[in-house]
Amino acid sequence: MLQKIGDDKPKNTVWPPNIETATDAVMSINKAYQRNHRNGEVGGYHAEQLNNGRIELICDNPYPCPFDQGLIEGAAFEFAIKTAIINEVGDECREEGGEQCTYEVRL
Repeated sequence: MLQKIGDDKPKNTVWPPNIETATDAVMSINKAYQRNHRNGEVGGYHAEQLNNGRIELICDNPYPCPFDQGLIEGAAFEFAIKTAIINEVGDECREEGGEQCTYEVRL
């Protein structure tokens, strides 16, 4: 359920201008997130482009992991990729009491 909510969120998000590809979208999730949230510390989605079309995305926001995974997948789908492969790769997870989750995204 939470993954589906995250998956649908990009359809109603104000994205930064000039987003043309799924990679652009995933790399700019934090910009869109910050534009759509106000007041207080809301954490973020911190992306780094890796080799072979991979992106590392560190999520340190208050949302549950399945929501984040759905959001990443929804952003990729919104900009033409039908399937994104998302693997949790970090040493900590918010569902287990950590402060952040780290995902490797393949588009």
